[in-house]
Amino acid sequence: MADKDAYEEKLNKLRQEYREVLPHRLLEIDSAWEQVLQDGSKDKVEKLYGLIHGLAGSGATFGYTRLSGAAKDLEALIHGLTESDAAIAALKPRVDKLIEALKEAATQPDHLEHSDHIVANPPKTFTGKEQLVCWLGDDDQLANRFRDQLTNFRMAVKRVDSFNELRAMLADEPSVIIIDRLDGDDDNVADLSERLASLETEAPILCITNPDETMESWIQLVRAGASASAPKPVNFYEFLEKLDALTYVEKEAPYRLLIIDDDKILANHTAAILNKAGMQVRVVTDPAKTMRPLEKFHPDLILMDLYMPKCSGLELAKIIRQDNRYLTTPIVYLSRETQVNKKLAALEMGADDFLFKPVKYRYLYHALSARIKRARQLKAYMTRDGLTGLLNHSNLRERLNQEMARAVESNRPLTYALLDLDDFRAVNSAYGYPAGDCILKSFAILLKRHLGHRAHIGRLGGVEFGVALPRTTQEVAERILNQVRVCFSQVAHEFGGSSFHLTLSGGLAAYPGFETTEHLAKSAAQALLQAKSMGRNQLLAIDPETTSNQGRGASRQTAVEDEADFDDILLLDDAVDADELAADEEGSPDEIPPPPTGGPKIVVVDDDRQVLSHIAAVLRENGYDPCLAETGDEGFDLVKKHRPKVALVDLLLFPGIHGFELCQRIREDPDLQDVRIILMTAVYKDYRYRLEGKEAGADEFVEKPLDFYSLLQKIKRLSDA
Repeated sequence: MADKDAYEEKLNKLRQEYREVLPHRLLEIDSAWEQVLQDGSKDKVEKLYGLIHGLAGSGATFGYTRLSGAAKDLEALIHGLTESDAAIAALKPRVDKLIEALKEAATQPDHLEHSDHIVANPPKTFTGKEQLVCWLGDDDQLANRFRDQLTNFRMAVKRVDSFNELRAMLADEPSVIIIDRLDGDDDNVADLSERLASLETEAPILCITNPDETMESWIQLVRAGASASAPKPVNFYEFLEKLDALTYVEKEAPYRLLIIDDDKILANHTAAILNKAGMQVRVVTDPAKTMRPLEKFHPDLILMDLYMPKCSGLELAKIIRQDNRYLTTPIVYLSRETQVNKKLAALEMGADDFLFKPVKYRYLYHALSARIKRARQLKAYMTRDGLTGLLNHSNLRERLNQEMARAVESNRPLTYALLDLDDFRAVNSAYGYPAGDCILKSFAILLKRHLGHRAHIGRLGGVEFGVALPRTTQEVAERILNQVRVCFSQVAHEFGGSSFHLTLSGGLAAYPGFETTEHLAKSAAQALLQAKSMGRNQLLAIDPETTSNQGRGASRQTAVEDEADFDDILLLDDAVDADELAADEEGSPDEIPPPPTGGPKIVVVDDDRQVLSHIAAVLRENGYDPCLAETGDEGFDLVKKHRPKVALVDLLLFPGIHGFELCQRIREDPDLQDVRIILMTAVYKDYRYRLEGKEAGADEFVEKPLDFYSLLQKIKRLSDA
């Protein structure tokens, strides 16, 4: 009640402020018109037009509908005004009459817009608790099989035999209702549609349908309230994805809106109403001071007026779009402009939409929300792994850095875990990559449903996943992740008539034992490799008191320089997973397997033996014959000997010559002019190093950790050139 009273008081103050400033605005219009009559220059006409335009857009918002109407008429009249003295003189009687109409309409508001009734009903977010799934159907075998599977994904399936039982269970607020239809005749569809419509529930409904279901039948079910369908025979992985999409809703941060408008009262009025509806709104009334608030606030959308002094909306949009950080930030104009050419110019400058003043605030809220939602979805495609929907590597790293800073500042624990599926390459070999993709997606869903409300989860590559658990001690994280491990091992994977189970291994490290993200990641990787070498299907944590490198968890498997960043840590993928590295550890770690013969030769030069082995495995699996060297001198000898199509060279080599020097030596040798060179680096990523690499003779420049798909594409392109 207190919040509502404060909100009403704020709106009333803004209305009162508008009434008080209105006479001054009318005087400004009088003065601007007198100046037009004196010299009629273009800038004077534009100033007059801007003042009238602002009044036309704001009057109705504060209850002055007649004022807005008169201002619109005057705005249309001034819009076609030329600099001709004769034209101005001819319009004078009509302009004078409309200005008098403005003054009369300003004496008393005639309508108060009830613009604050915005109903925002965000969907229920996933809390981490087990979700109730209500299942109506007679197929006991299917229901029981899926019930056992879904238990591992924190879904409790309860069977009912009739719609009466289903209605009774609605009191328990199920997260989803599953209805298994046994036949597809029209009478059954009509009856089911009628029963669905009578449920009056907010829970989504998933119908298991027959494969011969007609479009007309499905339309009937949708009209009755069905949210999704799964045709028989039901594929568990597709079924799980649909269930997860219906029931797993992440808690979303409030929409962030930046309003740029020189009309301070109107902008603050709009901000107050949208703030009340749940948005976070910032207001800028001087367009020349936009960039700093833009950088600090990071809005999801920019709402700006088209006509502003000093800098128009068109000019400001052009300036904003020059900054790559805001290329995808939607820009919406709120204006009275109706000319098609102005709208087209705005769109060419980078605007996304036009809304017209005065605007109903409920419409404004939903129009902006829809744009922000789509913009966030687009951004998610760029920040998340395409297969699993989890954070990609770089964004998980960013979240981990942020959480580490918070942990240090608040002296609260933070645990980081590295998880890897055991013996996964055998799945791809036996059942194909589509089967492996299904398992990876289901594992991502399992991780989200066990951890998503408390953790940042990312796919680092292949079958390796990273989990950052803020405010969580190592002991608690180990208990939670062991539950994940057990549940995953109980999921039955069915392909090609076979059923099998998989396990996972993991390594953990926690702050305050390890005090930087680099140390956390290195130590978790070390623990993962130890878990693999000790038999898999277990979680291990590294004790910071027993590790080397000044007690901070470095080991031979994951050794990197202290100054290297998170990107320098070896991230594993299907080409060479943690199982393979663990096997290497048990054998002879100092031997790099000899390359097979037959494929195109690629010389790889890198002083990090682990990275060298990793690259070699990827190249072999893709039909290449890698020749490996740990120093620049050895690399040059191999290039001289084999004259490969491509040489893949690390920039920072020790001891001996570095990557730039090796490039120069290759380019200076007349017998090696056809060798293409790709430079790699994990540290020197600045653009000037790319230029220096080009000058030294490099054809491509790639950053570590390597994106192997992109690297292979570059190798192929250079090899075919």
